[in-house]
Amino acid sequence: DCIITIDSGLDIIVGGIDLASADRDFNKLGRERMLKKALEPISNDYDFCIIDTPPTLGVLNENALTVSDSIIIPMQAEIYALQGINQLYGFIEDIREISNPGLQIEGILITRVNENTNLYKDMRTQFENVAERMGTKVYKTFIHSTVAVGEVALQRSNLFDEMPNATATKDYKAFIEELLQD
Repeated sequence: DCIITIDSGLDIIVGGIDLASADRDFNKLGRERMLKKALEPISNDYDFCIIDTPPTLGVLNENALTVSDSIIIPMQAEIYALQGINQLYGFIEDIREISNPGLQIEGILITRVNENTNLYKDMRTQFENVAERMGTKVYKTFIHSTVAVGEVALQRSNLFDEMPNATATKDYKAFIEELLQD
């Protein structure tokens, strides 16, 4: 009932602020399989299901990782993101052990990049080292830091339709091409 058709072949289910309290509300046995159970009836209707979750290690991510075949880790090009990756990797390992042994880490996508800074160059090397320890890669494509993403989020619209020539739009298109080539 919550599926919204955006375009031919593209549907979306919109989350919202109501999900902020999900960790508190989802407290029954089997809570990590709630999303899997909800998606099973429609799983054959789609080639891909992309689940965008908040950067937390709570029940929403537990559900998303339990139902997923693979994960792409978007990481902001900043030190705090790098510090949190070890916790995330431990969480992924726990999910593999408890509920989804086949979960694969496809790669790390670096976002909010200002490529002309020494910080980005240093961070890229560190992300590559972390990716190697995790048995994955850092995608060649990265997403520039631009206001376009924030503007379309505020408008609750589509980056590809609203700002087709924006740097971030071109970055995301390049990332999709790289992802589909793998």
